[in-house]
Amino acid sequence: MTCADILEIKELSEIWLAAGKDGLNRPVRWIYFADSLAVENRADEIENWISGGEIMVFTSDYILKDKEYTRDLMYRAYKMDIACIMIDEDFMDGEFVDFAERHSIPLFVLPKKVRSIDLSQVVCTMLIQEQTENSNAERLLNSILFTGYDSEDRIISNADHYGVNLHKNSAIAVFSPLDLSLYLDDSGITDKEKINKIKNSYHRIVKNSFRSVCGKSILSMLQQDFVVVLHSAEDTTREKYRLICDDIKRGIGYSFPSMKFCIGVGNSYGSVSELKKSYHEAVKTVRLSPVISSGDQLLFFGDLGIYSLLFSIDDEKSLRRFYKTYLGKLIDYDSVNNTQLCYTLDVYLSNNGNANATAEALYIHRNTLRYRLDKIRSLLDDDLENLSTTVNYIIAFKIKKYLDMLSH
Repeated sequence: MTCADILEIKELSEIWLAAGKDGLNRPVRWIYFADSLAVENRADEIENWISGGEIMVFTSDYILKDKEYTRDLMYRAYKMDIACIMIDEDFMDGEFVDFAERHSIPLFVLPKKVRSIDLSQVVCTMLIQEQTENSNAERLLNSILFTGYDSEDRIISNADHYGVNLHKNSAIAVFSPLDLSLYLDDSGITDKEKINKIKNSYHRIVKNSFRSVCGKSILSMLQQDFVVVLHSAEDTTREKYRLICDDIKRGIGYSFPSMKFCIGVGNSYGSVSELKKSYHEAVKTVRLSPVISSGDQLLFFGDLGIYSLLFSIDDEKSLRRFYKTYLGKLIDYDSVNNTQLCYTLDVYLSNNGNANATAEALYIHRNTLRYRLDKIRSLLDDDLENLSTTVNYIIAFKIKKYLDMLSH
């Protein structure tokens, strides 16, 4: 459920949006009545009562008559990542509107005819129903990709219940934090409950971003640290994927400012049984993102070119033998002499053999670079200006990075 869904609830049709339209895709987790903050000393502990994703309802004149006090509560609640704000119509004020617009927090006006008990009952019932539906949808996606199923026709029928047409070409997209453990360490987070909350939060961000662009006809689930999304490939253009990525970037940037991520998209397939292949392609794509080093947060398996072919090889021994054939001498020399010849060659090739750019990237003098390159040529006994030779070394570096990544 998002804030936009509130405007579609028949029983709450009297409620209207006063400001914060840009935040209507914010996810709703529960409802919290700020009237309880009117109790003495309770307002000073608002952080103990808000955990993120709440509809925060203000109806008490004890709070609302003091605009500065109310604004402070709103700001502190905003920092706790609430979903939206609802205010009694008698206390709506331009200052609250300005606050909501400035922070893209939806601000709803609550008419007198809408009773608090009805509001609470309608919202909570919908959230519980949605949670049940989400659990069932996740089980469906899990059976498609992992646990298996007895009847493809039944799977197609069940998916149709969620608006997902598996008769069309579909694909799997995978959202992956590039180094979640590093993010958690930097943030000082070790508690399992908090870690699960973070995962559920970025799952909601990804799911809502796909829904905001593609409509609600998707299936999604958490798979370890990944968010897995099954969606229609026929209805999702490259431009739409970019819009989804940009929306996710905004959501992640707001909730988890230092978290880096990548989205990998597998090829599209027309049968349910082939969606596992799309999943493995999407996973391989996000795992290859540090190796490809394109800097792009959105990668398609179909665009990987030779890498998709190369890393489809499951024989790690063959891959390791290939890169050691070309880089083994440099690796051994660096290990014995505490030098950086292997890294120097990698940077040199990454800069297309441009000596000036390489020296600048390595923060060394050109004469130092010239000495290193002469030593590299001597050890390798190869012509680094030859295109076919250069390609072999570039591929060797890619393989090494890929295998190093798998070992961590």
